Amino acid sequence: MITTLELNEIKQYVLRELPRVLEQDPQFITFVNGMLNGRFPNRDEFARLLDEVKLLREDTNRRFEQMQEQIDRRFEEARQERLYMRRDIAKIQAGQVNIIKRLDHQEAWFKVILGEGRRDKGKDSEDLFAVGLSYGLKNPDITSETIRLRQKLVDTDGLVFKKGYETEVDIIAEDGKLIVFEVKTTARPGDVGIFALKVELVTHQNPDKKVEGVLISVAAEPEIRERCHQYNLRLVE
Repeated sequence: MITTLELNEIKQYVLRELPRVLEQDPQFITFVNGMLNGRFPNRDEFARLLDEVKLLREDTNRRFEQMQEQIDRRFEEARQERLYMRRDIAKIQAGQVNIIKRLDHQEAWFKVILGEGRRDKGKDSEDLFAVGLSYGLKNPDITSETIRLRQKLVDTDGLVFKKGYETEVDIIAEDGKLIVFEVKTTARPGDVGIFALKVELVTHQNPDKKVEGVLISVAAEPEIRERCHQYNLRLVE
């Protein structure tokens, strides 16, 4: 085996003598050129290799761009799906809120028709009563500020009742309008007649306002409906 020292000496000898040999023996040039062509590509082959590398790089770049476009498209699709999901969740939550709100309003209305809300005191009870009344009468303008419970009503001139007759009424005061209402869990024909007289007296005492009478009674009998129609009262069941 040739040692490193010997290999270096050979290299030095070849480098020193090769130019002279090539100059003196043209055939040796052909021999050396053949050896080099066997180990290294010539100019045409090298150009071909460069073209192949260029094509490979272009193909790689094109595949990368396609992959990036697919990733971007899938990311956008995922983003849209998340957006739609958030919208759907928001709709569901809004629907749940509306259902809960409606159930609360229905519960408040049940308390009104059962006569519970009118007996309770305090701002919260008044607000709850107003919510129930607004729901039952389908009037969103009704608030605790527009409701006047147990208003004293006196027939000072004997226009409807005997002179000096005193009673109480519940009123909803709106712009230019008074709604006189009465809640009867179980209404009797006589109750309708007396309530109609109260509404008539309020009408006489407030000529500048439109007055409406509303009787609230659950599952009213046919006779009650007939009486309300007779006295031009609105029946809410």
